[in-house]
Parts: sequence; C-alpha cells; structure tokens
Amino acid sequence: MMNSETINVVDAWINYSKFYTRLSKAMNHVIMEEYQLGMNDFYFLYFLGEAENQALQQAQLQALLQLSPSALSRMTTRLISYKGLNLIEKKVSRL
Repeated sequence: MMNSETINVVDAWINYSKFYTRLSKAMNHVIMEEYQLGMNDFYFLYFLGEAENQALQQAQLQALLQLSPSALSRMTTRLISYKGLNLIEKKVSRL
C-alpha cells in the first residue's frame, strides 16, 4: 500500500503529464497551422539554432531528437527544401 507522500508524488506526476500533453498538442497545432511543421521539425531547428555556430553533426541531432538515422535523413531533406527558404544546409564533415 502506498503512503500519502507517494500518492502526492504520483498525483503530481499525473497532473504534470496531463499538462505537458495538452501544452505539447497546442504547440504542435500552432506550429502546424502557421508553418506546416511538426514538433520534431521545431526541435530540429531549435537545437540547430542553439548550437555553437548553428551546426551539429548528424549523430548529435539523432541523439537529441531520438530519431532513427533514416527518419533524421528524411527530416533533413524535407527541411533543406522547406518552402525554398534554405532554412538549413547540409555539409559533409571532413575527418
């Protein structure tokens, strides 16, 4: 049986989870309506914008976004050609 402190923590977690879900859905809706981008696209652009020199290696983005290599590759291709704006640029790393 759970004690009252554990119940309070569980209740707080449930409330936080509900709030996060509502907020995430609202943000996704706004970003999709305004820019035709999803939350993963938003995070992709956010992480690039916050990175030193606005550049990250593919492995770094993959870890940050928790995406498979093929999903990240598709997203990168889509964002490169997004509305002809050249939002991102893909460079080949020289070892």
